[in-house]
Amino acid sequence: MLFTIPPPRKLLWFALLLAGSASGQKQPVSLPSSCGVKETSFDVKLDNTKHSLAQPGPGKALIYFIQQAGSRLNQINWRVPTVLLGIDGAWVGAYNESAWFAMEIAPGEHHVCTLMQGQMGLLIRDQVETADFVAEANHVYYFRTREIAATNTEYLFLDAVDRDQALYRIASYPRSVSKQKK
Repeated sequence: MLFTIPPPRKLLWFALLLAGSASGQKQPVSLPSSCGVKETSFDVKLDNTKHSLAQPGPGKALIYFIQQAGSRLNQINWRVPTVLLGIDGAWVGAYNESAWFAMEIAPGEHHVCTLMQGQMGLLIRDQVETADFVAEANHVYYFRTREIAATNTEYLFLDAVDRDQALYRIASYPRSVSKQKK
């Protein structure tokens, strides 16, 4: 039996067909249970007025989320991605620049999720970071997200920070006020 090699043009179409069918078989990546629904989005505004630090209410704990955006914010015409913050399976807020917000939580075990949503026109893919902690009544907790730009993408990091670092960032940044879009 004589085997003939198809012309290069037919090979190209065959390769594209195989690549398309393989990529079509990828399963969507689900978010961890500590996150909210992936398709959620927020309107985010910054409040530049000075705020005094809050204290947790009776029998509650307080959590501060602080966003430390990377140096790419200094670049002209760069669209800033939105970072969503979730606790125990529900989105509780968002920010899209160096900013912070705080909220009360009940004592007990909690699971934190952050999602940096990619935006059209950027080389940013959805990124998720998670953490868990046990909150005690009348205590304050501080978590920081950091965006770091690389050549072809951005990276998101989530970590707990000490009080001194948190207070420095809170005093330096505006408060983020976010509202979930309907």
